[in-house]
Amino acid sequence: MQSIGITIRAARLQAGLSLEEINARTRIPVRNLQAIEDDDLSVMPSAFFYKSFVTQFAKALEIDSSTISPLIEDSLARLPEPLVPGQDVRITRGAVIRSSIRPRNYKWLFSLGSLVLALVCCSGFYAFWQGARGDLSRIVAKVDSKGREISPGSTESQMAPRSGSMQELANGYRIDLSALEPTWLSVTADGRQEFSGTLEPEQKKSFEGHERGRIRTGNAGGISLVFNGKAIGVVGPRGQIRDVVFTKNRYKIVQPPANVGLASFIRTFELLRPLRTSDR
Repeated sequence: MQSIGITIRAARLQAGLSLEEINARTRIPVRNLQAIEDDDLSVMPSAFFYKSFVTQFAKALEIDSSTISPLIEDSLARLPEPLVPGQDVRITRGAVIRSSIRPRNYKWLFSLGSLVLALVCCSGFYAFWQGARGDLSRIVAKVDSKGREISPGSTESQMAPRSGSMQELANGYRIDLSALEPTWLSVTADGRQEFSGTLEPEQKKSFEGHERGRIRTGNAGGISLVFNGKAIGVVGPRGQIRDVVFTKNRYKIVQPPANVGLASFIRTFELLRPLRTSDR
C-alpha cells in the first residue's frame, strides 16, 4: 500500500498544480502541504489537524474519499501520542538549573566583625594608655620624692620630722641645723630653751615650734639652716654673731648690737673652754 504522501503528490503532479496553488485554494500553509507529501507527521499540531489538512488537500485534487480514508487511518496509527503540557520542554545538555531560592547576603557579617574589631582595638589602646599614665604618675612621684631627699652627708632619720610632727607643722614651723665647722648655738622655741652648746662639723639638730623661735650663733658661716623644708644656708660671714628669728611662715636674720652679742659670745665661750680642753 502506497503512503498517503506518495498518493497525493502523484495526483498533484498529474493535475499540474503547485503547492502554492493548493495553498491558494485551501489556505493550508505550504509548509504543512509539503509535510503531508513527505509523510512528515512531526510538524503537525495534532491528529485532528492532520486529518483535516489531508482531507482538504485530497478534495482539491479531486481524489475519492474512499481511496484516501484508509491511508489517513494508517498514517494516524503511526502518529506519535500528543505530549503532555510541559513534556516538550527540553533541557539543554550541560545547562545549569538555577535555584529559585535567593542566596543569602552575608556582607553584614563582615561589617559587624569590623565594628567589633575596632571596638576591641579602642578598648585595648585605652587600657594601655591608662596603664602608661599610671606608670608615668608613679615615676614622676618617685622623681619628686628623690628630689626632696636630704643633702649628701646627712641621714633620713636626722632630717625627717619627728613622729606626728608633719601634722603639727601645719600650725607651726621646723628648723634643721647642720654644722659646717665648730659653731656655738643657743636655740629657744616658744619661750623654752631647746639647746645651748657647740655643734661639731657634720653634727645636726632639729627643732619645732608653734609661735616664735630664735637661734643665736657665734659663727654665722659655720651653720647651715633649713626652715620648713626650704634651705636657708649660712646666715652670715664666718666668725660673726647672728640671731635668726622664726615664726610660723617667716624668718628674719638679725645682727645683734656689737657689745651685747660679743659679750654674750665671749662669756659662753669662756664657760665652754674647760670642756673643750678636757676633751682634748
